[in-house]
Amino acid sequence: MTPIPKIYTIVNEELERKSLESKLQPKIIELPKQNIDGYVQLPSGIYIAEERSLGNLDWDNSHKNLLNEKLRMAKPREQWDLIFHCKDNSENLRYKNIYDEYLETGGWRAEWSNAIFVKGTGFKGLDIAYVIGRDKSGDFIHQTEPLEECVWEDCYVDISSPKNINRQGMPTRRADNQKSHEKGKNIYHWFPRENSVGRLDVNSSRANFNCNGNRWNSNPSLRIAHLFLGFGIFY
Repeated sequence: MTPIPKIYTIVNEELERKSLESKLQPKIIELPKQNIDGYVQLPSGIYIAEERSLGNLDWDNSHKNLLNEKLRMAKPREQWDLIFHCKDNSENLRYKNIYDEYLETGGWRAEWSNAIFVKGTGFKGLDIAYVIGRDKSGDFIHQTEPLEECVWEDCYVDISSPKNINRQGMPTRRADNQKSHEKGKNIYHWFPRENSVGRLDVNSSRANFNCNGNRWNSNPSLRIAHLFLGFGIFY
């Protein structure tokens, strides 16, 4: 089995967190119009691709391909921000189609999330780590922080409001309906396991948010929504 890449923790102690906080904030630069066609600008200012790309790659190789193109995989919170933004603007067919791609049941399709859950000091002894680059030897560089409290069971969770998703993109409220999928109201959540990665997917019966994913999986329908980094977003 391929060894799990080394995790570089750059947010650990409180003093270190404060000193690095400003460095980890995105710097937003207005992009020329020709560079952002095919991207949705979220209220936060980031640009995220409206169409998924790079199918049939596992989680690690997806990151490598994106970073080579000065792109970055979307974090769970960024994915949810896109979903809620499209829901709020669903009278526009462009946004409705994106929203349906994430939550409308049908043929199986999936999208990697930029999140890996590792042993740490957060909720249930786990941290959440995001890939933000590669070092000179090719190992991933991660931004790591303690996992915040979230739903800790495999069940339907409430996605009717952004308030039910914390700042890390993790659900915080168990759905009232535990029997069936209700588009825009619930999603089936697999709670985080150590050394697992995040993934959103849809099948014929429900939409899922998997935080127990196998990073080595690949499938032509397992793709990526990436952020534009080349000119506008720098982490």
